[in-house]
Amino acid sequence: MSGAGSRGVVGGTEFPRFFVNWTILRIFAKTIITEGGVLMEIEDIREMAKAGHRREAVEELTKMLEEEGCDREAVLLELGVVYNAMADMTNALNCLNEVLRINPENTRAKTYVDMINSILNYYCKDLLNP
Repeated sequence: MSGAGSRGVVGGTEFPRFFVNWTILRIFAKTIITEGGVLMEIEDIREMAKAGHRREAVEELTKMLEEEGCDREAVLLELGVVYNAMADMTNALNCLNEVLRINPENTRAKTYVDMINSILNYYCKDLLNP
């Protein structure tokens, strides 16, 4: 394995060549090539949002919505989830309600809508009547 060409460099770090090739293959396998460039898949965007890069996730999901033939239900659902994580309840409800217009049986969207509505409907009488 120590022969010529058996090692590769990624990001300034040397790795075995098979690892570099496998990593590159995985990266290409998880992307969707379009005329406008490369779009990330929803799973990658979900991981991006979990890592705290929610604004970038919203931008990528919005780009996906603009593409022909995208799965609007899945993209809008993920967009609603990201907006909810950002505490942007208005946009979250808009996206999730659109999902329910597309598919009224989407239980994940129903659950998020119910949860957000219960948060928005909550009030504490003690805070209102000191």
